[in-house]
Amino acid sequence: MIRGLASVALLAGMAAIAVPELMTAVLKRAPETAGQPVSAEAASAVPPLSAASKVRLDADAYHHYSSRFRINGRSTDGLIDTGATLVALNETTARRLGILPVHYQGKIAVNTANGPVTGSGVVIDRIEIGSIAVRNISAVVLPDTAMGTTLIGMSFLSKLRSYSVSDDTMELVR
Repeated sequence: MIRGLASVALLAGMAAIAVPELMTAVLKRAPETAGQPVSAEAASAVPPLSAASKVRLDADAYHHYSSRFRINGRSTDGLIDTGATLVALNETTARRLGILPVHYQGKIAVNTANGPVTGSGVVIDRIEIGSIAVRNISAVVLPDTAMGTTLIGMSFLSKLRSYSVSDDTMELVR
């Protein structure tokens, strides 16, 4: 499946990467102002995968939906990006989350706001946000120079029952 997605670009969401200072400002906020009504305890909870769960995120000043995620059991900040085909991580973040080159499954050509770049396809075992947990998510690991934040793209969102945005609030349902 990763190879089949090789020609699919990470779309408009990668435009945010073209303004690294914007992303740095978004991700350096204190967790309690990260635009989410999810407590630290809820963010670390691991529900059964069959449990129905909802998470609501408030948009930040830039109308982005960012939050704290757990990827393979380790916390990281991420930006939900409906324009990104895959979850996308840079190499440094991937290493910190335990995703090592031995896990890479081939090269993927990606078009970013900064131009084309080659990344490595991976499958992430588990991504969690609040009470929602999703397994076996296709992702791409990109060079650090290609992006500065983790993008939570459609390969995660498509595994949810639904997601919607209304009045600057995003609701994720599993």
